[in-house]
Amino acid sequence: MADVRLPGGVRSRAVLMGTSLAADPDLAELPEVRGDLADLATALTDGGLRCSVPADRTARALGEELEKAASQAEELLFVHYAGHGLLDARGRLFLAVPDTRLALVRWTALPFRDVRDVLLDAPAHRRLLVLDCRFNERAVAALDDPRSALAEQLAIRGVPTLVTTGAPPPVSLTRHLVDVLRADRREDRLDALLRALLRCADSPDAWTVRN
Repeated sequence: MADVRLPGGVRSRAVLMGTSLAADPDLAELPEVRGDLADLATALTDGGLRCSVPADRTARALGEELEKAASQAEELLFVHYAGHGLLDARGRLFLAVPDTRLALVRWTALPFRDVRDVLLDAPAHRRLLVLDCRFNERAVAALDDPRSALAEQLAIRGVPTLVTTGAPPPVSLTRHLVDVLRADRREDRLDALLRALLRCADSPDAWTVRN
């Protein structure tokens, strides 16, 4: 899905990334991701927020979309990822793309540190991050330890971050966010997005707010 631009919201950008495909047989495909991201984009652009939806793209393509959006956003930079979240042996987080291989995760996935750096360096007045991840077992265990390397990576100064925790909930975080946004018909979609994220954060057990 290409950029969608409607009147209003021109000073803000949303990058809705996700991966539904998996070349590695040990990674499950997530066919619902593409539809969930498309619906999220519609819910945001209905009120004028400009979105790009780089689904099932390479790590380089995702990086290019992030850099472009970060350079353009003045009011809000909203970054959302849906897919597999993987930790390497050192506890570093990577976001899966279609050609990710578990045995070569450092070379075939998007390093979260790069996403983190883009958010830290972005000049936007407000920056928000959602990680709707299906985490591997190592990552799930690390999420429960506030002193873990993963917890440190997710603590991004000035960037509220909503992260899935534990086993996948019956309704994904992305789908839950879509449903909340659809129920909120206020014209100011930036305000609606902020309120929707707060409502998602209030849901017990399924996800948590970092920072």
